[in-house]
Amino acid sequence: MKETQFIKQNKEKWQRLEEVLKQPNAKADELSDLFVQVTDDLSYSRTFYPNRSIRAYLNWLAQRLFFKIYRAKKIKKNTFVNFWTEELPQIMYESRWEVLLAFSIFVLTFFIGALSQSMDPNFANTILGSSYVEMTIRNIEKGDPLAVYKSSGPFGMSMAIISNNLYVAFLTFILGVFASIGAIGILIRNGVMVGVFQYFFYERGLLGESFLTIWMHGAIEISSIILAGAAGIVMGKGLLFPGTYHRMKAFQITAQRGLKIYLGIVPAIIVAGIIEGYITRLTHTPDIIRLLFILLSFAFMIGYYVIFPIIKHRRGFRNKNQIPYLQPDNDTPVQLNIIKPAGVIFTDALSIYRRYGKAILKFSAGLAFFFVLVIFSTSDQAIGDIFHFAKYFGSAMSTLNQLLNFEEIYPYINAFAFGGVAWFTSRIISSEKNKTPLSTKIDKNILIWILAIIPALAFQYLISFIKVNGALILFMPTMAPIILSVCVGLFYAKPNPLSAFIKGPKYVLKHYWVEISIQTIMLIMGFMLISLASSSILYFLIYLFGMNFQADNQWLSVMTPIIFTFLAEWMIFITFFGFTFVSSLTWFSAREIAEATSLRKTIQKIGTEKRIKGMLRE
Repeated sequence: MKETQFIKQNKEKWQRLEEVLKQPNAKADELSDLFVQVTDDLSYSRTFYPNRSIRAYLNWLAQRLFFKIYRAKKIKKNTFVNFWTEELPQIMYESRWEVLLAFSIFVLTFFIGALSQSMDPNFANTILGSSYVEMTIRNIEKGDPLAVYKSSGPFGMSMAIISNNLYVAFLTFILGVFASIGAIGILIRNGVMVGVFQYFFYERGLLGESFLTIWMHGAIEISSIILAGAAGIVMGKGLLFPGTYHRMKAFQITAQRGLKIYLGIVPAIIVAGIIEGYITRLTHTPDIIRLLFILLSFAFMIGYYVIFPIIKHRRGFRNKNQIPYLQPDNDTPVQLNIIKPAGVIFTDALSIYRRYGKAILKFSAGLAFFFVLVIFSTSDQAIGDIFHFAKYFGSAMSTLNQLLNFEEIYPYINAFAFGGVAWFTSRIISSEKNKTPLSTKIDKNILIWILAIIPALAFQYLISFIKVNGALILFMPTMAPIILSVCVGLFYAKPNPLSAFIKGPKYVLKHYWVEISIQTIMLIMGFMLISLASSSILYFLIYLFGMNFQADNQWLSVMTPIIFTFLAEWMIFITFFGFTFVSSLTWFSAREIAEATSLRKTIQKIGTEKRIKGMLRE
């Protein structure tokens, strides 16, 4: 059919469609019928008139109709209510085995803590801290054993407790990203702490008073921490048991479910904080009232988060929770010689991380092992005196200060390892560029590894310079891109790698703010990884291992700094891979802005392609 005949045949229908689109209250059935017709016409035009304006017109018409239908859909007005009455109960029912596992871990470790305290009276000093134990003993001697709950004003105390508990619950949940191990670790730590705390008062004949005081808020607070642990286990389940999904796709699904469980306990955590600040301090309240309050609190937590989901399941949920939409995997090689915005560079860097994850982890672990081997085999100091890691999450700067101390050999070993990361990154980029499997064979680029030590040392000097004056932390994101561009550019500047010292800064200034924004994100993510390597959770797990397996204290004192140094260095090298990926992708994008190499090749091909097509036609 000729185009003119096609237009003449359907003109009235399209005019009718335009009139319907102008109507504010068009019928849904009519819109649906018209949408089917216009998409049929659009398909026909794409087949027979792909380069004509009629195709563009019908595409525009179909888009307007689609949005009209979408907006005409009835929007659920009670989305908030639906979350608490339908969605969360269904997720809780689907996660009932994870909740049971989290509860079982907490109860088991509660008794382990109590048993450990009964066997070793000084165990409480290790778990609760000597200062807290001494303060509690003084309060007991004064006749008010739980005076700690009256130490400050109710409002300020409530706000501090709420913020702390939200943080602990979130940390419990988010550490589930490490195949649920992090969440289980915090559950173990909290279970042991509560067990030790209760037995500590039992030893002094104050179990009843401590129970009635602590569990006034603890019924909701501890239950929320257990549910946060369940949320973390749910999230990590996607990595451990992906089922029929790709492992990362399964993780995306379980992470969303775990997050909803965490959001579902936020109000309970807030209520527990208010109770602890305003009500727990009322220790002179009759025991029967306090016991009744505790039982009601437990009844609410068990009733809403356990029994209510079971009842809803038996009656049937109105709407089954849908699997969230998952973006398809991008397994195609990353395009290098094109200009890219910040979002694309960041996405490409994460895509490279995903595809080469195993190789990156192995190579980083090898470098970390090399660092540990050199440091601990050459140092004259006792192993326990070389590094001291802070026992709290968020201690990345403290860790870096030690590992980048230029008065020692550490930064120079790190610089050699960073050069290795840059070399391995160049192998990965080469694999992407040539669309070939990753190869780590020795080639001429291995010699550039030594040259890359120079900018790697400069990068560490920059970090160590910041530790002198914390206010200079803003200086790092502005200078790091220039140094990193030289480090990675040594492997890409051909034929003369030394030109990278000139081209690197020149190129990065073309994409300066793009790289700064992405490297800042990488820096934050890296700080979280490095902090995790020296958190109190790992200290506790090592202590628990030594206590239960009767490991020799001298052996533990030797192994603990080695383990933590290895983990910290491993996280540092993994983080540095992120920096080098971003710098490499930015280097190629900036080079295209400066030299337009790829664009020129494309222009040269145009004439050749036309000639080839002409010859084919003949």
